[in-house]
Amino acid sequence: MSVQASSDNALPKERLRLTELSYLNVLFTLMVICIHIMSEPISTLDKSSLQYFAVFAPWKLFQFVTQAFVFLSGVKLFIKAGDGIDVRKFYIGRIKRVILPYLAWVIVYYLYFVGIGWYSFSLSELLHYMIFGDLASHFYFVIIICQFYLLTPLFARIFKRCSPWILSVYALFISLIFGEFLPQILGFISPKLAFTYNDRLFTTYLFYFVIGAAVGTNYKEVIDRLRKAKITVYSMFIFFTVLNLVLSYLTYSGKVYIHWIYTLHFAYSVSAIAAFLTFAAGFTVKRPTLPKAVKLADASSYMLYLSHILIIFAGRYFIIDRITTDIGVRFVITLAILAVYTVVSTAVWSFVKAKMRRTRK
Repeated sequence: MSVQASSDNALPKERLRLTELSYLNVLFTLMVICIHIMSEPISTLDKSSLQYFAVFAPWKLFQFVTQAFVFLSGVKLFIKAGDGIDVRKFYIGRIKRVILPYLAWVIVYYLYFVGIGWYSFSLSELLHYMIFGDLASHFYFVIIICQFYLLTPLFARIFKRCSPWILSVYALFISLIFGEFLPQILGFISPKLAFTYNDRLFTTYLFYFVIGAAVGTNYKEVIDRLRKAKITVYSMFIFFTVLNLVLSYLTYSGKVYIHWIYTLHFAYSVSAIAAFLTFAAGFTVKRPTLPKAVKLADASSYMLYLSHILIIFAGRYFIIDRITTDIGVRFVITLAILAVYTVVSTAVWSFVKAKMRRTRK
């Protein structure tokens, strides 16, 4: 079964793995890792201190990466959709490359937590964590993206009949309204219903996927327009960066309460995605070939994403907690552990994958 998606600007097959998207994939993965390294200082430092703001600034500004990954998924899927989507192959591929590794890492995390005494083993509890992605703070993204994978053939059919640019307007309203107010809407329908999983429901991120699909189906044209409008793109990014950072800091530090902070972060996320895509596209014009290190990191990014928090947990439990309680020192040691792990695991994973490919041949 194959679903066709309109793509007048579809790129040749040999260009499907675009250099700029690989750079962004690696960069966004590193941002995710940094967010989780900074989580301990964020939760323990005095919110009125300069040290807190120094950590808070990158921690907060990196928090568009979930939206960016959803956007990149839409772009990549619908660049490839020019020749149609073979639904069977598509789902089998996603099960092998996305779902099975996720399930394996959930089991590894859970067994580790059982082993150090944080949990008592329960099969029903493990199944809950697999379905809802709440065993570790980053697993929720897999739950989000799997919903979009399920909906991809439907989107492909819809895009064939209606412009994704038009649909993106409707998706914008859905994401803004449901992303912030769905729990309240459900609570109004049933006061006893406490919905706590809005952060991993596809409606919250629908706009980013649909706009990614729109970019993917018209990739060359969009990139050309972004590069021509780069001054505007960068200016809007700087404006929303400053506004988001200042007002978010005032909110997090308890100095003021800004009830429209979700909408502000939404605008910042859109501007950040546009700015990074514009910069990456321009950066790779004279650098069309990926450096080997970036290529290896790109190929290993999902494995790094799934595994890095376990390394943080284990590093703190077996090493850092036995050495120091100083937050600054703990931060530096955690950063060093993750840096070493990233380099070593990327090299090992790339070697294993290469050997597996040779074995298949």
